[in-house]
Amino acid sequence: MWLPGEVIVYIGCSGGPVSGRVRQFYATPLGARAPHAGGWPVQALEDRDNLFVHIARAERPLESERQVLDEFIRRVPNASRDSLCDPDLPLPFANLVLPGGRRKRHGIAGATQPHGQRVSSDSPRPEAPRQLATTDPLIGRFTLNVTAADIRTGQIRIGRAAKRGLGLPVEPRGIVIRVLGHLHDAVWDPRLGPDKERSGVLRIGRPGMEKLFPAPCQLEVGLDAAGLVRLTGLAHGE
Repeated sequence: MWLPGEVIVYIGCSGGPVSGRVRQFYATPLGARAPHAGGWPVQALEDRDNLFVHIARAERPLESERQVLDEFIRRVPNASRDSLCDPDLPLPFANLVLPGGRRKRHGIAGATQPHGQRVSSDSPRPEAPRQLATTDPLIGRFTLNVTAADIRTGQIRIGRAAKRGLGLPVEPRGIVIRVLGHLHDAVWDPRLGPDKERSGVLRIGRPGMEKLFPAPCQLEVGLDAAGLVRLTGLAHGE
């Protein structure tokens, strides 16, 4: 599938924050379907950590992705096409399908696990989501409690099952989340710990928590199609 002399190895799009899509990519073990298996051949490259992610804003991401791929195909030299497994569809190395069109004839079968199975790995990467329904706007659904203590300390606790099921990062970092319909900057701490794993926490600060939650409540947490962590109220949806 490798195009000689080509520096572009994968072209993709995201309907939401690019950080969410990249986070999903790194959280998906080779062979897993979720959180996001698109571009999985990149995982097999020895020097993938030397690659760069270049981004461009688009009003209609899916249409733009197809236009960029069409232009890429148009520019592939005939000599390079002849060396490919599918000369008629000279996609970038890690692209396996033309959106809305054909699939690359690469001859690889069973590269991702069947639905309902998980990939075991010795690495600390999170497990795949427990639930994935194409008719559901959220990937994975887990219930959590917001207590009075959580409101005072300015944080939302994410249990161990939800951490793994949603493929949340295994190291502390800043992320963007949607809480009750509003975007917030949060600091994620997985709290893996050297001795004991605890519930992870999303810290958004006491003022933000008091504004969002005047009283203790239950929430539902999941990932949207763009990989954004979304928390909704069980009683009122958003």
